Amino acid sequence: MKVSFSACEDLHLHLQDGEICCLPTDTTWGLTCDATNINAVIKLFYLKKRLHDKSVPIFAPSVEVAAKHFEISTLAERLIHRYWPGKLTLLLPRRQTNPAAIDYIHTSIISSEEKVAVRIPNSSRALKSMKENMLIVGTSANLSGATPATSLKDLKKQITLHHHIGDNMNVHYHTLDEELVVHGIPSTILDITNDKNPILIREGIIKYDEVMSYIKQCGLL
Repeated sequence: MKVSFSACEDLHLHLQDGEICCLPTDTTWGLTCDATNINAVIKLFYLKKRLHDKSVPIFAPSVEVAAKHFEISTLAERLIHRYWPGKLTLLLPRRQTNPAAIDYIHTSIISSEEKVAVRIPNSSRALKSMKENMLIVGTSANLSGATPATSLKDLKKQITLHHHIGDNMNVHYHTLDEELVVHGIPSTILDITNDKNPILIREGIIKYDEVMSYIKQCGLL
């Protein structure tokens, strides 16, 4: 597959059309697509060379939209109030009372335990790229297992070196972001599907001890 990159003014239009976009977030550069578009998610996994049994996180535009699709416990409410929008990704159970509400999200985003990694990023570009009810993939812009790209130049180098034959794929980015460098640390990922036993999946910029201290201050452990 030959990959090309195109500057544009309206990322959300390309996302709605099922195309792949890249954008700087509050942590690292990210690769994104409409999480409800099966073909787009498949293309993103192929672009990243990521196995489909390794789920990817998503961005939600608001707490209200997240609550439509995922179970928000008392613990989740407290963490969301403190850390969203921001750099804490929460593993939440899909809403069982209305499973049809999330059935259209590609299975590669939902873990085998019916959990989804979700956050609201503190990134105006990412939030503007989502329409009111849109859920988008929010994974780091790099080949699977490689270091996240800090710039569009880094991303182009990683991707084009490993994709150079076959059908074309276009990746869109916003015109204003072409020279932007993001020296970010990935988000911290916390599994809170069991309120009484939060599990650290990945420690990022927010320290696990800080989160656990806050949970205890709230009297939830």
